[in-house]
Amino acid sequence: MNDPCQKAMMSMATFNLTDLVVACANPGFRGALQETTWACTPANSTMLEMNASLAKDMSTKIGMMQSMCDDPCPEAMRSIAQFNVTDHLDHLDHLDHLAVCANTGFRGALQTVTWACTPANSTMLKTNASLATDLSTKIGMMQSMCSPPKTAATVVVTGSLSMTVSNPAAFVNDTAAKTGVKQALATLSSQPISQIAVNLSAVTTGGRRLASSMPRQLQSGAVKVDFAITASAASTSAATALGNLITGNITSVSPSDLSKSIQANVLAAGSNYSVAVQSVSATAAVTASDGSVVTTTTAAQSSSKSLASRISQSFTWVLLTGFALAATM
Repeated sequence: MNDPCQKAMMSMATFNLTDLVVACANPGFRGALQETTWACTPANSTMLEMNASLAKDMSTKIGMMQSMCDDPCPEAMRSIAQFNVTDHLDHLDHLDHLAVCANTGFRGALQTVTWACTPANSTMLKTNASLATDLSTKIGMMQSMCSPPKTAATVVVTGSLSMTVSNPAAFVNDTAAKTGVKQALATLSSQPISQIAVNLSAVTTGGRRLASSMPRQLQSGAVKVDFAITASAASTSAATALGNLITGNITSVSPSDLSKSIQANVLAAGSNYSVAVQSVSATAAVTASDGSVVTTTTAAQSSSKSLASRISQSFTWVLLTGFALAATM
């Protein structure tokens, strides 16, 4: 028996060819298949050169085995099987808190198997419609299991802060000031800073601007902060409760504490200003997934200074202004 094809076929026979998915995972089988592919051609095998019908049959069978071993779906399924995901397929109530769904390796394997195990990419599934349907169902279940819950409602809390800051013209154009205000609102609302948008604007007032000749550190003025905080919830009732919580947290904080928070966060961001919050307002609007506005709540708080405090502040300002003017003469 000197024919290389016969030797190659005997080597192939040592493997279980009834389950090519398992056989293809064996490096020894892949080596034997490679040898058979070369040996079992009329050019290399006298036996096949003399028997055209056998040569054609061998070529067809070898082609089928090559297609199976080159099929990306079995390998993808083996990769995902290591995560024992079938234990979780009976529970489809969005289990992305489970370790299996949080595992980046599993998510990568799921992405691969989603691509590989389709009739368009898998010879095995192209010739087996029943298996293709079964795998498609299981892959869909895994995707559903690891998908986050759909957002049923969104709450947007909009509002404004009125405050006095040193050097308002610089403050409203300072990235650090903007970041500090956003961080203070993020802390109050317990929402990520990425969900908060702010716009800072200097408030101009009429009359003579005596402060223009004052030293820089004494140039204080009014600034308005318009803000929007966006958050999602699983239901409109949950979104309403969240909106009430956020507006309550923002408007219940004392102006003094909010001033300190903003000033500290601005300083942490890289700039230094004095900040005195005068008033706060906030409105929460809940929108359902169909776009309809479900409910709106409004809350407001103003800085409550006593008459004596206001007179004292005004008197101090007059003294400082007088000193500044005298210094320029």
